[in-house]
Amino acid sequence: MKRIMIKTALAAAGLVLMMGTTGAWAVDLHVTASVTASCVVSTPNDLEFGTFDSNVAVNKDASSDISIKCTQGSGYRVNLNAGANAVASGFSIPNRALISNGNYLAYKIYFTSRTAGNEWGGTAGAESDYGRPYPSHTTTETGGGATSNVIPVLGQILVADINAAPAGDYTDDVTITTSFHP
Repeated sequence: MKRIMIKTALAAAGLVLMMGTTGAWAVDLHVTASVTASCVVSTPNDLEFGTFDSNVAVNKDASSDISIKCTQGSGYRVNLNAGANAVASGFSIPNRALISNGNYLAYKIYFTSRTAGNEWGGTAGAESDYGRPYPSHTTTETGGGATSNVIPVLGQILVADINAAPAGDYTDDVTITTSFHP
């Protein structure tokens, strides 16, 4: 009678029990885990064009990279904005602007090679190894878990812009933003 009452009480509590011939009880333990999508972007090295004379005969190139580590299989986008000086300079993507004492020096940022259509925020419809940079100026990637994805950042100042620039120390700040997408 006591055994029937215990089984009835446990069944009423929603527990499923099985009684073996030895009097042992067996229940299932439900185990769960949740892995959230996350990314860590390492601070990239500066995109440094260096020091040069304004009477150069060739374009000035610089390079850096973005190292990003995201949850395995998570889709994410990397966005490089137009920079801190774009609006004031009147330039628009894909042209960005360095500033020194109110003077602007145009430059571009590319993601696979320094050719037209590979600018971050380049030509409409341009495709690349990194996804669709236009119109949202992004690259699309998938997280590799413990392995960092390294995305190149290639800068260039055209010789015509260099030759027209007054002397000065030019700077700009470009914000890197990551976001998840399905």
